[in-house]
Amino acid sequence: MTRTEQKHTELVVAIARIWRRSRRHVAFTGLLRTLVFPIAVTTIILLVDSLLLLPMWLRATGVLLTPVSLGIGAALWFIRPLLKRFDAVSVAARIELKFPDLGERLESATELWDKRGTGRHGYSTDLIDALVMETASAIAGVDLSPAARGSGRRRAVRTLGLTVLASVVILVLLGSRVGPAAERFLHPLARMERVTVGITVEPGDTELVVGENLLVTAVVTGPAEAPGRLVFQFEGEAVAEREMGERGAAAAERAMGEQAETDEAARDESLGRSYEATLIDVRTPLTYSVTVGDVQSSWYQVNVLERPFVSSIRLDYAFPTYSGLVPRTVDENNGDITALKGSDVTVTVTAGKPLEAATLVMGSGHSIELSRRGPSTFTGVIAVNGSGTYSIELLDADGLSNRTPPVYSIVAVRDEYPLARIVEPGEDRELPHDMMLPLTISAIDDYGIRRLRLHSALESET
Repeated sequence: MTRTEQKHTELVVAIARIWRRSRRHVAFTGLLRTLVFPIAVTTIILLVDSLLLLPMWLRATGVLLTPVSLGIGAALWFIRPLLKRFDAVSVAARIELKFPDLGERLESATELWDKRGTGRHGYSTDLIDALVMETASAIAGVDLSPAARGSGRRRAVRTLGLTVLASVVILVLLGSRVGPAAERFLHPLARMERVTVGITVEPGDTELVVGENLLVTAVVTGPAEAPGRLVFQFEGEAVAEREMGERGAAAAERAMGEQAETDEAARDESLGRSYEATLIDVRTPLTYSVTVGDVQSSWYQVNVLERPFVSSIRLDYAFPTYSGLVPRTVDENNGDITALKGSDVTVTVTAGKPLEAATLVMGSGHSIELSRRGPSTFTGVIAVNGSGTYSIELLDADGLSNRTPPVYSIVAVRDEYPLARIVEPGEDRELPHDMMLPLTISAIDDYGIRRLRLHSALESET
């Protein structure tokens, strides 16, 4: 064997080594791709069958897809790469893609070797020998193993990993439903009867006043062994659940009503158990349902109503005319009234929501119906004839009133008696019959003097 032939043999051996490694990489990548489909198909079948209980023919068709997808994937991505024959020229071209510095020398040296000196159009033997020697020198000491690694291996690993992770998450979320679904998957041709479990939930769709408690009761009939669980979701929050407490057969019988009375034969088996759970201090709308094992009731809506409340109070004072006091407005959101007796105070109430009616309830027992000024604004007049108290009762369109409204005070300020005094002469005087007596009189009052009258009498008239 000449030196050139020896170098050519070394080139072919190196190329064959890369081909064997490449085939293992391709087969491994194909195996990963092959596993994705049966895992995904099996998970989808378990998911749908857990939720909908597929008909037997549809379940059997889905189960058949698992081995079919496994076989097709294995044939395309695993078996076919292993059956490919060794082609030194194509492998050399793949190596050159990983090592651009080689140019096309490796592919040309491999392809032209069998044509050296053949036929009239044969290539120059010396030229081919020089190409082989140059190529052997170029790859000497170079690790060609990176050329054996396929580009899709990482993607296949990532795809399989995501598929397995998604399957695990779905199975965990399905919980106890997975067991029966897996049993049906393993026996697709077995006729599976739908489990007749009934759940009667109270109060169903309902309304609560903000701050009230929600008591949920569930009567379960049929062969259900798992305890009842309350699943609920407040507006803007994540779904939560809690285990319900068992109420006992007596409470279940009362909740069943006429059905329990008319079906005596089935009572022991189907009366089942009754569960209850309470959500404390409900302040936002929510939806809820009850689950027992694999069975779940319908979802129900709970709307939360807010009681009406006073958001602002304005007091407009109109004082008696004789007082000379200027009308005054107090807009401090304080309903306490302090005014001169005989004043009229207009009370303007604005609520935090539209109202049906508003009433001033006086401490003396009588009421004053307020007049509407807007959807949530009402007004009325209190005549201040004496001290007392009053409160504001509100009623909204839902029939809700403000619970324990605050009590405001009414203080009637008394108009004190005026004080008059004769300043001059300020003492007893004796005067001739025809003399005049000048007088200086002082009069004071808390709200002013309207009229002053002097009363006199002769001594002979007293």
